[in-house]
Amino acid sequence: MRRCERCILPESLPSVQLDKNGVCSHCRKYDDEFGDWEALKAERTQELENLLTRVRELHRPYDCLVPLSGGKDSTYVLHVCSQVYGLRCLSVTFDNGFLTEHARKNIQNALDATGADHLYYSVNRNHLLQLYRLFLERSGDFCSACMRGISEAVDRAALAFDIPLIVNGGGRRVAYLAPASELFQPGSLQIFQSTVGAATAEVDWTLALGATHAPGHGEGSQPSRSGLATTAVKSLRFGRRIVDRALRIFESPTFKGPVTIGLFDYLNVEPAQVYQTLKEEMNWAAPTDQPEHMDCALHELTFYIHTLKFPELTPHTFHRSGMVRRGLMDREEALRAEEAEAAAPSTPEALAPFLAEIGMSLAEFESAVKDWKKLEKFR
Repeated sequence: MRRCERCILPESLPSVQLDKNGVCSHCRKYDDEFGDWEALKAERTQELENLLTRVRELHRPYDCLVPLSGGKDSTYVLHVCSQVYGLRCLSVTFDNGFLTEHARKNIQNALDATGADHLYYSVNRNHLLQLYRLFLERSGDFCSACMRGISEAVDRAALAFDIPLIVNGGGRRVAYLAPASELFQPGSLQIFQSTVGAATAEVDWTLALGATHAPGHGEGSQPSRSGLATTAVKSLRFGRRIVDRALRIFESPTFKGPVTIGLFDYLNVEPAQVYQTLKEEMNWAAPTDQPEHMDCALHELTFYIHTLKFPELTPHTFHRSGMVRRGLMDREEALRAEEAEAAAPSTPEALAPFLAEIGMSLAEFESAVKDWKKLEKFR
């Protein structure tokens, strides 16, 4: 298996193309935009300060909105926006029903430390579980339903309170997975609508065609035209209810929204510095074995699904590769960690209870997620 000579991404991934020097397309794209950070640092810092000056001059009730998950990145963003730059902040959390207790505690500690206002945004759990199963069956991925929920929570709050700026804990510099379209799907409204709509179309046709086997008809016979029409109308109404309910959950209003930025496209902060600041200033903590993505109890399932689509991956391949790309981890160290993890694969503890909740068997789950091409249908 050939890997990028700079990071550790395998060539077998569709989004990875190696050049003549063996450097992958992900690394080349990163270098094009952020390769010489020392030269960019002053310019990016000035861009951020200019933007914040314009925001303050608007004199809105809130200067910015911070999507707050309770994880390290979003908590650090709230610290920087409120304590370093003195912005009036509203923070918003999308609670998918799987928010960890560590995350809830970190959120409360962050609010106590900053005095920021905060909203929890949640969806009926049964509806969300239905959407998880729907997205798994249709696209082989369930995170895009939650991503839509996060976007919806943020968009609604920004609109309701006329907030000019959204600052999140992401950015192109730290978006290790986003360039891999075979694995990552953002929660856009278009993706959500097309996925739900495709499922509804399938339900309609299945129920309508099922009328040919209605009781009272002999083998190979057809029902009356009126019987088939009645069944089709009923199925259309049933399908329409699915769509209406789903779109009512996550449909965003049409408006010219605020400016959205990822803070780490403007600030180059070492992870060690982030952790130290969070501990000292925000009373932040995480499980000792899982400082990354500890906010969602289902997050490990996402990376497990990636290994089912591409067995040459481990759950941490993309994270390690991003750390190497940013100079935060030695490539040889990353390769050794990959080999050790690949030699001892494990199934996430959350998988069995999650499948029980959505009413899906392990065989159905594995069959649904293995084909990475399914995502392409809904873009």
